[in-house]
Amino acid sequence: MLRGNTLMSGYLKNIQSTQVAFGRGWYGTGDPGVRDPDGYVGLKDREAVTIFNGEGDAISTLEIEAVLASHPAVQAAAVVGRTEEDRVGETPCAFVKLKEGCSASGQEIIEFGESY
Repeated sequence: MLRGNTLMSGYLKNIQSTQVAFGRGWYGTGDPGVRDPDGYVGLKDREAVTIFNGEGDAISTLEIEAVLASHPAVQAAAVVGRTEEDRVGETPCAFVKLKEGCSASGQEIIEFGESY
């Protein structure tokens, strides 16, 4: 929830969305965050890029991307949610670009990510 003089005053020509987002005078971003022991809040991800598994758990695509990008052979990684007809919720699906001259199998990348 955010409030301040530098926020937008609402959505252009969309009164209903403005009323929903700015209920009680605060802007509800819907973005997941965590509060540390000192009381500081850190945003973990954007709601629009958070995926939810079949148990309703939120999975941060940014966290998965950071883990994959820490692999020595990975140059870049992007994660999206994938739905399947026979499953409820979304499954993380990663697109990985390897560094030039490096090699790694898909299974190796998966095992690396699972080790975190």
